[in-house]
Amino acid sequence: MITKSESIFEEFLSAQNLEYSKVPEGTQPTPDYRVEYNGLSIFFEVKELTQDKNFLSSGLQRRVVGDHIRSKISEARKQIQIVSTVYKSPAILLVYNNIDTAQLFGTEEMDFQAAILGEPTVQISKDTLKISAAFWGKNKSFNDQKNTSFSGVGLLRDFNNQVNVTIFKNPYAAVPLEKNRLPACFEIKELMPSCDQRGG
Repeated sequence: MITKSESIFEEFLSAQNLEYSKVPEGTQPTPDYRVEYNGLSIFFEVKELTQDKNFLSSGLQRRVVGDHIRSKISEARKQIQIVSTVYKSPAILLVYNNIDTAQLFGTEEMDFQAAILGEPTVQISKDTLKISAAFWGKNKSFNDQKNTSFSGVGLLRDFNNQVNVTIFKNPYAAVPLEKNRLPACFEIKELMPSCDQRGG
């Protein structure tokens, strides 16, 4: 049975006149879709956020930044890995937020940054009590030895009758995303792992 997120993604691809197909399921885990564009095959795994006891429609919410995206990266690992090993093609995880009607809770840009690069962290100087360093800290899902099969992680957003796809590149990807080879309807964002800002 097709999920809401898969239906939205298919409608988006059709609206953009992109050629796509469902990847046949077999004994091995497989991604959901294969998109063909200018001779390039791009594989997509689509995941949904469907429930969270910490989200209340009243507006009272609490969460750990990046946790929702980290969990979906873990869930999609096997489906994405097969693309890297068998097809040698770009493989992208898309996350659809079916918890929050505004599609922000757990899927803001800072959530993707924290999941991919690590939690935003600052150091405070004991002498000056000022920030002496700012950097990506613990709980990163990617590095040069971890999850390199992911070319990127993105947000599938359906808001105000408009569907958008924003993809954050994995700076450690074995098969990197090349913006000039991807359809223009995909918004591609770069994340820089070496963002340390050290002061005196």
